[in-house]
Parts: sequence; C-alpha cells; structure tokens
Amino acid sequence: MHWDLDMYIRNRVDTSPTPVSWHVMCKHLFGFVAFMAFMFWVGAIFPSYQPVGPKQYPYNNLYLERGGDPTKEPEQVVHYEI
Repeated sequence: MHWDLDMYIRNRVDTSPTPVSWHVMCKHLFGFVAFMAFMFWVGAIFPSYQPVGPKQYPYNNLYLERGGDPTKEPEQVVHYEI
C-alpha cells in the first residue's frame, strides 16, 4: 500500500472551508448562550413550583405519633375522597 494512497482515491477527506463562516458560527453560539442566560435569569426571578396539597397520613393523621392524647378520640381528617 502506498503512503499517498488517499491522494489517488476518489473518497478522500474534504478539507474545504466550512459552509458557514466563523463570525456567523460565533453569532449563533453567543446568541444561544445569551438566550440561555436570559432564561435562567427569568427562572430565578419567577420560580415555578409543582402544586401540592395537604398530605393525609394513616392512623388518624398520626395522632398518637404527634403527641395526641391516647384517651381522647381524634377527629377524622379527610383531605381527599377516593
């Protein structure tokens, strides 16, 4: 095999310049980075949280575990219906 074989075959590497110029690539990159920084800033100013509801625990909402009086009957706590 010859040292310069790739010079004589048809499927050699294309070394022509890129189809997009360097300053256009930089504009796209810095535009994307600026947009992402803007979106992070907006997310810091206006945070978004998942909506949550009160959690219903077993054993009458953990009445005894939370220090309730064992001689009294606790009130029923219902946050949702199935």
